[in-house]
Amino acid sequence: MKRMLLALTASTCFIACGTDPQEVPLVPEDIPVIEMAASSFKTGPCNGESHPCFEITFNLPELKGGTPENIIQFNSTVDSLAVISLRDFTVDAPASATKEELIDMLFTEFNTFSEGVDDSSGFMTWAIEIKADIVYQSNDMLSFSFENYSFTGGAHPNTFIMYYNYSFQTNKLLRLEDIVSDTIALTRVAESIFRTQYQVAEGQDLADKGFWFDDGFRLNQNFAWTGNHIIFRYNPYEIGPYAMGSHEIRIPVEAVKNILITKQ
Repeated sequence: MKRMLLALTASTCFIACGTDPQEVPLVPEDIPVIEMAASSFKTGPCNGESHPCFEITFNLPELKGGTPENIIQFNSTVDSLAVISLRDFTVDAPASATKEELIDMLFTEFNTFSEGVDDSSGFMTWAIEIKADIVYQSNDMLSFSFENYSFTGGAHPNTFIMYYNYSFQTNKLLRLEDIVSDTIALTRVAESIFRTQYQVAEGQDLADKGFWFDDGFRLNQNFAWTGNHIIFRYNPYEIGPYAMGSHEIRIPVEAVKNILITKQ
């Protein structure tokens, strides 16, 4: 199982390296340790194209080491994010529905639909895959992505990637406003990078290149901190048609260092 240790140097460096005596180093058991936890759920025989099947799989980060509060809050947050991802595929699900309840609802919907198909030989397997990847890690912060792949019928599968940034200091997900002090200034830098990357001249309407920025260029909350960059991602359909795919820009930290709040 993939294991990632967010390591600090030992307390010997705290003494020898001249660390501020008011800063108490983490003891080993309080250092956040992440493991990736895989799980899978399925309905239907899943043994050939002629047998309808629906499989939902997860590969999510789980905090195994850290303070008790870190462990409880982080794992609860990840579970909530998985529920949000599943909710996109359900209709009229109760607000209180758990991950397991949403899976049952999806499987019930699938089985009802597949039973009404006269010829199952052309029935394609359905799938939802929610897979996390670690983007950045320190003892104070974890940036990670959720790659949500789905095929539930229709013309084509869909893949969306969402970024999340978690503070082990506050035990909360960070918003852009927690990273920079001036989002307007950040947006100006980002637009310049975006225009250069996608060859849109300054002053030219972004719609000329097919982008859907009705009220001018904007940033979203789908970002990741990498230590050297802030990455922003726009998923399919967000700022352009499906055929244009996704779009991602990387803003060098050096370019916005005067407005940074975090020093991760």
